[in-house]
Amino acid sequence: MSRRVLSAFLLLAALGISSGCGSDDPATPPRVITGYAFDRAWGGTGSSAGQFAFHDGPGAAGVAVDNAGRVYVADWGNNRVQVFTATGEFVRAWGTYGSANGEMFAPIGIAVGPGGDVFIAESGNHRVQRFSATGVWEATWGAQGSGVGEFANPNGIAVSSTGSVYVADTFNHRVQQFDVDGVHVRTWGGLGALDGQFNLAYGVAVAPDGRVRVTDGGNHRLQVFSASGDHLASVGAFGAGNGEFNGPIGIAIDSENRAFVTDLNNHRVQEFGEAGYLRQWGALGVADGLFNGPYAIAVDAMFNVYVADAWNNLIQKFKPVY
Repeated sequence: MSRRVLSAFLLLAALGISSGCGSDDPATPPRVITGYAFDRAWGGTGSSAGQFAFHDGPGAAGVAVDNAGRVYVADWGNNRVQVFTATGEFVRAWGTYGSANGEMFAPIGIAVGPGGDVFIAESGNHRVQRFSATGVWEATWGAQGSGVGEFANPNGIAVSSTGSVYVADTFNHRVQQFDVDGVHVRTWGGLGALDGQFNLAYGVAVAPDGRVRVTDGGNHRLQVFSASGDHLASVGAFGAGNGEFNGPIGIAIDSENRAFVTDLNNHRVQEFGEAGYLRQWGALGVADGLFNGPYAIAVDAMFNVYVADAWNNLIQKFKPVY
């Protein structure tokens, strides 16, 4: 992280200023989250409604939440999207294997736009598809390649409040930005370990203030950019200590600008605030609250956190503790 950005983060923290939403009543301070507790899990291995095939080969998954609290899951190995309530009840599914519009091959990234549309990054078909909230196909863009608007196994996808679509173009080691109709806006990145470069860009998320955070899996770090791709900060290094990573993959940002990162090979979730590392939870295992390859992550308006636990074929939900 640059000294300028770090100083700004520390100053905000020292002053007790939050960059996200809080109470408008100065006599009612916002509640402080002290941790996260396991709430529930759902899924299991299979292809029936409510089951998943995340662990079909290397293991991959996607999860997103809409404004109504519905949970959307990119069911990678089953080539479909499944939708659930916030308590895990199955709502609907759509998609089947193929490359035609509305079909899917290895969907991983999933995001819900401000209007409720669902955006899917398909690793196998090297493209993005947009659907309505009920699964009606609306648009497709992209193809395999390294040119403008082309992809090499895209992974993460995020949509800003203004409708900008950011795609982690994983094996092209870059981020591409589009409008909601797939018109290319800009590209940044490239293979390397310098600031602004990537070694496998996996996850991408947009903060309420417009900053874009990207998990740089092979470089074991999190990078922060402006909405137009200017590098602002880099956080993390290889390891198992606080704020270190061993294959960061998924990322989600809540309304208070806190970032949650799935630390795949350390089998945990790490949380970061404006001043840096805050806390972590999880360890290798199959019991409630443990993970085996946590891949994707999402956070809802009530600060509940949803983790796609790839090799356990589960969605795990955690609730904030005050």
